[in-house]
Amino acid sequence: MNIAIWKFELKDKQYQTIGMPPNSKALTAQIQNGKLFLWALCDKDAQIDLDYLDYTVLVAGTGSVIDSEEIAKPHYVATVQVLQGTYPIALHVFIGEGA
Repeated sequence: MNIAIWKFELKDKQYQTIGMPPNSKALTAQIQNGKLFLWALCDKDAQIDLDYLDYTVLVAGTGSVIDSEEIAKPHYVATVQVLQGTYPIALHVFIGEGA
């Protein structure tokens, strides 16, 4: 298996699904050019879309309630600090198992 680091833009919502090859490993999440991205180690030889699994991503602010039915076995990826207007907030990024 040949691996590469891929970048995925995350939407401005709490729960979302991204398609990645099986056995992908989330590395980190950060803000780049004002947008939230997740970087993952992926099998670069996987057939685009055909071999992909859906991974649920959770982006939750501090104090947010996490619905255990929305994300299976969440794995912590990173905490990102951003400004919401002039107020700083922390967003915590988790990823569930691929399905």
